[in-house]
Amino acid sequence: MATYKDDDYASKEGLVEANRLRQHRLVNTPRGANLLAYLQQVKESITHPVSFASSSGGGYSQGVPKYGALSLFASTVNFFVYDNDALQARFPTAFACGKYVFFSADFLEELKKDGSDSVVFVALHELMHISLLHSYRLKDINPRLANRAMDYVINTRLRIGHEPGGEAEEYRKEVSGGQNNERQIAHFSVGPSVRQGLGFEPGDLKKYGRLSEEDVARMLMNEPEQQQPSGG
Repeated sequence: MATYKDDDYASKEGLVEANRLRQHRLVNTPRGANLLAYLQQVKESITHPVSFASSSGGGYSQGVPKYGALSLFASTVNFFVYDNDALQARFPTAFACGKYVFFSADFLEELKKDGSDSVVFVALHELMHISLLHSYRLKDINPRLANRAMDYVINTRLRIGHEPGGEAEEYRKEVSGGQNNERQIAHFSVGPSVRQGLGFEPGDLKKYGRLSEEDVARMLMNEPEQQQPSGG
C-alpha cells in the first residue's frame, strides 16, 4: 500500500480520481460494490452528529460527535472494501494504512452477520490504529507482540467508553468514585464473533485500562512464553 502514501498531498481533484481508480482495482464484483456502499453507510453512522440530553436538565446538546474525537477523525479517513483474491489472501480481515481503512469483502460479509455494532467496533478499532500513530511506535520489539499490545489498548479503551453494563460499567464506576457514569452518548454491544476474534477476556479492562501501548508491550514481554527459547 506504499503507493498511496502521497495521496494526502494531492489536489482534491487528484484524490477523487485516485479514489475512483483505486476502487476499480480493489472491487471487481457486484457483491464487493454492495459491501462498499454498506461500509460507507457505517462510516456515515460514525461521523453523523447526535443530540444528547444534558444531565443538568438544560435541554439537548446539538451536533455532538457520536464517538467523540474518533467521529471527527473518521470524516478525514477514506474507507474501502477489497474483493481482490490476492489482497484477501494477504489481508483476510481489515487493516489501516496511512489515512485509509480497508475491509476484506469476505470478512465484512461475515462481520455483518454479527450485527452492525460489530462492524462499527472494528471500524473504530482501525481508526484508532491511525489516530494513535501506531505505525510509528514500538518499532524496536517483535511486530506480533507490538500488535497485540496495540490491540489490547484499543479494545480496552473502546469497551470502557462505549460498552454498556457488565465489566465496563463496573470499571467506569470504579474510576469515577462510584458515581453513576452511564450517560454515554453512544454505546455498542458487539457480537460473539468479534469478542472471540479480538480475544476479549474477563479482567482485561482493569488489567490494561490505564496502560499505554508501551506499558502493555513490556508486560507481554515478561510473560513466560515470551521468555522461552525460540528453538531456532
